[in-house]
Amino acid sequence: MLNFPNLEIIPADKEVVSSALQVIRAYHLAPRDAIHAATAIAEKADCIVSTDNDFDRLKELKRKPL
Repeated sequence: MLNFPNLEIIPADKEVVSSALQVIRAYHLAPRDAIHAATAIAEKADCIVSTDNDFDRLKELKRKPL
């Protein structure tokens, strides 16, 4: 995984976890999914790559399948 080109590891700090809680409340995502979504939103990503269609609920991100 660490060999993916352009991969940047973003720490899940207190702000991201706080935002994840808001994502859980708004979109009823599982905690791990909410942390991924909150991180992507904080980094101003416009999409998230995933096979998990739960991310389709998010207004802030578009999901791209693998």
